Amino acid sequence: MRNAERADSLIWRDEAGNAVCFSGSLYNAPELREELAGFFSFRSQSDAEVVLACYQKWGMQCAHHLRGPFAFALFDAESGKLVCFRDRLGIGHFYYTWVDNKFYFASEIKALVPFLKEVKIDDETIIKIDQLLASLIFGLLMILNEVSGKITLINSLK
Repeated sequence: MRNAERADSLIWRDEAGNAVCFSGSLYNAPELREELAGFFSFRSQSDAEVVLACYQKWGMQCAHHLRGPFAFALFDAESGKLVCFRDRLGIGHFYYTWVDNKFYFASEIKALVPFLKEVKIDDETIIKIDQLLASLIFGLLMILNEVSGKITLINSLK
C-alpha cells in the first residue's frame, strides 16, 4: 500500500496503481479475506482493501461478490478507466455530475454542490414524483432525508 495502512482509510492504492474510494460496509469482508488470502496480501482490516483485492481477482464482476451497503469508485491503472459501483439495493449512496468535462462523485449531494455552475431545482422530476408516488416519496424524504436511485432535486446531480 502506498497510502495510509489504517483500517479506517476509505481510499486505498495497491502496488499495481489501482485505487479505490470506498464508502459503506462489507458484511462478508472476513469471508472474502479468507478466500483471497493466497491471492492478495492484506495489510489492514479496511473494507476498501477488500474491494481492491476483489477487483484484482474478479475484475468488473467484483461487485457480485460483495454483500452489504456500499458505493465505490475504482481507478483501474492498466486500462486508465474509472469504474463506479454501488450495492444492488441502492443503499450505498453514489451521486455524480459532470462539470466542464470533469467527473465529480460523492456519497452526499452537499459535497457536490460547490462544483456546480448553478443549482436549479429539477421541475420535471418534481412533477413525475407528484404524478407517480408523491405521498410515498415525500414521506420517505421526510423520514430518511434522502432519495435513492437517479432521482435528485437538483438537475445536474444523479
